[in-house]
Amino acid sequence: MTTITVSDAVGAQLQARAAARGVSVEELLAELAAGLDNGPAVVAVGDDPLEAFIGGSASGDPGWASTDIKVLRRELAERRAVEGIENL
Repeated sequence: MTTITVSDAVGAQLQARAAARGVSVEELLAELAAGLDNGPAVVAVGDDPLEAFIGGSASGDPGWASTDIKVLRRELAERRAVEGIENL
């Protein structure tokens, strides 16, 4: 077993997200870690895939549609890294 130290705020978010999904924090972190092999994690906000899709068109950036998806995902991953993992 390995111990990971995170801030109280991040710990609270991890616990809340795990509880909402009905899993332990350890299981949630294992899922997140497994997803790292598939590139940057992109998690839709909310449970409605249609709403997540519709929200994707309101980027505020008129050039986003012509931008390569790999570039967009890399930029998102970089923003999330700067902001911390609060957007799990």
